[in-house]
Amino acid sequence: MRDTFQLVPPEIRAMVEAEEWRDRQAKAGRAIGEALTALHPDLSLVFVRHDAVPDALPPGAVPGRWHVRKKGLIPFFAPITAPDGGYREPDSRIVMEMAERDMRRPEVAERVFSRHERRKREREKATALRKEQERDVLKEDLKAGWRVPGRIYDNEGKPRKRKLS
Repeated sequence: MRDTFQLVPPEIRAMVEAEEWRDRQAKAGRAIGEALTALHPDLSLVFVRHDAVPDALPPGAVPGRWHVRKKGLIPFFAPITAPDGGYREPDSRIVMEMAERDMRRPEVAERVFSRHERRKREREKATALRKEQERDVLKEDLKAGWRVPGRIYDNEGKPRKRKLS
């Protein structure tokens, strides 16, 4: 609300600004909702009110947040939140995130299912590298032990004198 001369009382200004904010959010929500519906007919964007009773909410719904809802026998609600769990306004990134998770697309399914194989190969490489490094350390320690004159132990664990050359 533009009030250049500060003539509007603060209570009325707060009410008008809150109404303008709700209108902007609703307009953005409608646009994102239409894009989600275009992505998949069962997807929609809904806002769960702040004053909603938590016991009456479906699983996954968070009061005071936007949600991507998937219609079905059991509706699925995915809250749209910031990384720290705070409020996040609906934007086009939501549609992109849902498209990245669309398992009906072959490239997404392949990426998800091949992720396990990639991680398995990475773990195998890391294990082989660690074992090789451990062998190198043991080899160096053994060589260092042979260079030092003094007592060493035989197979029975008894000390015996080593010949110096």
